[in-house]
Amino acid sequence: MDRKPAAGKTFATATGISDRISQVNIQVTASPQSDSQQCSGAKTGSAPRNWVVQVILAAEWLVLIAGAGYLCGRTIPRAWQHLDTDFPNYYVTARLLREDYNADRVYEWIWIQREKNRFGITRSDQPVVAFVPLTPFSALLVWPLTFWSALTAKHIWIIFNLVLLSASALLLRSLTALEWRRIVILMVVTFPLHKNLLYRQYYILLLLIFIVSLWLYLHENRLLAAWFWESDSV
Repeated sequence: MDRKPAAGKTFATATGISDRISQVNIQVTASPQSDSQQCSGAKTGSAPRNWVVQVILAAEWLVLIAGAGYLCGRTIPRAWQHLDTDFPNYYVTARLLREDYNADRVYEWIWIQREKNRFGITRSDQPVVAFVPLTPFSALLVWPLTFWSALTAKHIWIIFNLVLLSASALLLRSLTALEWRRIVILMVVTFPLHKNLLYRQYYILLLLIFIVSLWLYLHENRLLAAWFWESDSV
């Protein structure tokens, strides 16, 4: 009579263990499904993001190709072939200063037009030259170029500006860690850059001086950075 309750307890214990084993099996079989669902959800969420990144990348390359094509196919050839507005003003003044003419004479309207013609700058190149709003000091940077003709001097100036632009890009890369693609886009879509090359202006040089002063400041060389900043202001 005493063995029947023991057998009942043994049966109940075995039944409980089997129930627990079945619950564990259910959890084990269910967990891979939940993981797969999480992975599929993550993939579904990242797919639109990857698509947006690809669209932005394609747009950047499109802008880069268009801007570089305009710079190389339109701006530089036109600047290479024509003197245009500002360059003859600086060139004529700098050449007169190199030939030891009095600096006051560059403000004589009729006389400087005759000197322009003597230097081979025709009316089709530049109808009128004038240096009235500027001082002779502004023409000193062009002084080394006056040993060549006006158009050859402008060719040298364009090459010099492209070298300065490349140096500015290198410094911007070191300062910002931007990709080369975006630095080039920043430059080729800048409208004043094209005008600077066409009209022989100083702004690419000023840009490089500003970037150099910033680079020196961030590298704890503040005295030299201040000197570059002041030279740019002058």
